[in-house]
Amino acid sequence: CYNYSTTGTNKGDWYLPAGGELQLIYDNKATLNNSLSKAGGTQLGTSSYHWSSSEYSYSHAWKFGFSNGHWNYIYKGSIGPVRPVLAY
Repeated sequence: CYNYSTTGTNKGDWYLPAGGELQLIYDNKATLNNSLSKAGGTQLGTSSYHWSSSEYSYSHAWKFGFSNGHWNYIYKGSIGPVRPVLAY
């Protein structure tokens, strides 16, 4: 996420959200999906679990399912979807 940028943003503006931030995003999913739809973005709840920056253990990180609101963990050497966010 650190090297990601879009028009109007810079490298380093985006980051991988912590577990609590992913929970907050999920809790406000309807409002966020409405805004994402208007902006032409990909809505929440359309894919599998997303990585968080929160560690489960030295070898695993927490991941969160936007489609079902469930938590799980993933091996840090794995590949999986992320949902970068901007600080505001």
